Amino acid sequence: MIEDDFDDDERDYRGSVDPTGYDRQSAEFKSHRCLHCRGAGFATVFDFDYAGSAVVEGIDDRGNRRKRVGRTCAYCVCLFGRWLLENHKKTAKDVYGRMPDFADIKGQSSFWLENDPTYRELTDAEFTLLPELMRSRLARQMRVNP
Repeated sequence: MIEDDFDDDERDYRGSVDPTGYDRQSAEFKSHRCLHCRGAGFATVFDFDYAGSAVVEGIDDRGNRRKRVGRTCAYCVCLFGRWLLENHKKTAKDVYGRMPDFADIKGQSSFWLENDPTYRELTDAEFTLLPELMRSRLARQMRVNP
């Protein structure tokens, strides 16, 4: 079996992590340092129209308004995620059929996004001011909640 410390975030894990021979607890334990799911086996993925809301409203291919989830979970690429995927293939086919595979998302063969599209990097000026902003926010909270 492959020992993995999950240092290489960009590696495509499809086919390289075989859950065969692992039980649930050992697969979960070996995945506790996963950068995508932190050992939960499911990674959060986002709709391309995600703007912070759990529900996204859009137009389907027939021109009708339709609601869909803005974020959901996908089978992670770590050992526990692969274990869950293989287990659900056999025992929970309805779940397996609805849940995306994070390996497809990392390989860009899915319409789901790996990263939250609402997240943005701080500018250098904002980063410099961050300690002061945090102190002022904390002081305000302490005044409001003595």
